[in-house]
Amino acid sequence: MLTTRTSETVDIPLAVVVARLAARPEVDGLVAIGSTARAALTAASDYDLIVVLNAAPVALNVAVTVVAQRLTDIIFVRADELAALRGPAERGVAAQWGAAQLRRWLRAGEILFDRAGALQAAQANALATAEAAGSDAERYGAWFSVNYNRLQTRRMLGVDDPVYQTAVDLRLLFSLHDVWRYYFVARGLAVYGEKEQARHLAAHDPGFLSLFQQCLAETGRAAKFGLYEQLAAVAVAPLGGLWESDVTAVMPSAGAAWEADTAARALDFWQRLVGDA
Repeated sequence: MLTTRTSETVDIPLAVVVARLAARPEVDGLVAIGSTARAALTAASDYDLIVVLNAAPVALNVAVTVVAQRLTDIIFVRADELAALRGPAERGVAAQWGAAQLRRWLRAGEILFDRAGALQAAQANALATAEAAGSDAERYGAWFSVNYNRLQTRRMLGVDDPVYQTAVDLRLLFSLHDVWRYYFVARGLAVYGEKEQARHLAAHDPGFLSLFQQCLAETGRAAKFGLYEQLAAVAVAPLGGLWESDVTAVMPSAGAAWEADTAARALDFWQRLVGDA
């Protein structure tokens, strides 16, 4: 059943909400993240809060509510997942978030409540663990995705059919998002969240940011695609650039063990299948 309820905390200060949560035996810890942790709230800011639970009637992921007239994101983490974060194997660490994301939040987060010290230990672990720059598999996936979407969208752009043209408009929506996201993956930049990424680009690559904003504002379909192609070329430049029109490329399964020659072996296998025996 699709269910919502009016927030009970619309006019209640965050500190009171935190105190109420800390009094519940099901809650082991609370962490403020984002601008909530940095004391950098503006009139446009929301609240972001991690709630560590030792029990719940159903498995919880995210809640959206309103606290003190601010939209509020509640991120749920199980206490056993937090404990696993400190272990060498990290088995079962927050399947919906992953160990890397949990560490990012903990590094910059402000612990508001820690029933047994588990959050403090997890935060110390996070601060002592270097941020991963991304794997070769992720970078190859970024390169493949940007190039694939570009070729498919260019093909559809040339079809004089309103259905195809609508498809181009839709594809440009998600393809632009991918180009933005994969710009950072391609460079191994551990910058997360659209606002932080925009700030990074403004400081380090204002040309890419300006081109992206120009593409967003462009209303002409062909012109927009042309700007998108320029963005795609910049985004994947560190990975080998854009594909030629007669390319063959193979994307291995996401579950495949990635080695230095994985992509080459996949391509060799396809070439053997279609080759002249």
